[in-house]
Amino acid sequence: MTTTELKSQIGTAAAVVTFTKKNGEKRAMKCAIDKGYLLANAAETKYVEPTGTAPFDAESRGMVRVWDLENRAWRTITADTVEIVTGALVHAFRDDAGNVTFVPATAYI
Repeated sequence: MTTTELKSQIGTAAAVVTFTKKNGEKRAMKCAIDKGYLLANAAETKYVEPTGTAPFDAESRGMVRVWDLENRAWRTITADTVEIVTGALVHAFRDDAGNVTFVPATAYI
């Protein structure tokens, strides 16, 4: 998968991206890349504008910079390690402890 394909599949909402980390471990990350979505849902996403400049150009290294919705921090995903991108997450629920759960829209079909 290319960086362009990954960005397109994540889209303008949020998605779960399953990929292999550098250490060989599999990870499923709930993330988003669209600034409009992140700002519109800031209460749930806890979005923070990046400060300064990135230490390297992620895209030139085949990576996509994403906002991790669970850890509330910027992360990079190497596009060619992605196994699957699960569709947009459009429903967000906050429990009494303040934890946010994102549920795929397809769960309601």
